[in-house]
Amino acid sequence: MTDITFLIVAILAGIHSYSYALYENKQGNRLGAFGVVLISLASIGVFVYRVVVE
Repeated sequence: MTDITFLIVAILAGIHSYSYALYENKQGNRLGAFGVVLISLASIGVFVYRVVVE
């Protein structure tokens, strides 16, 4: 798989994670929503770093 494919998969996973974070926030679990957003941003950041550095 190419680097762009990995990046697209990471962005799609981030979108899915963000929608889950919105659901968590609606349920009143703000800390869980923040954790999900933080983990999804970190995973996208790792792939962006991998594409830029290599």
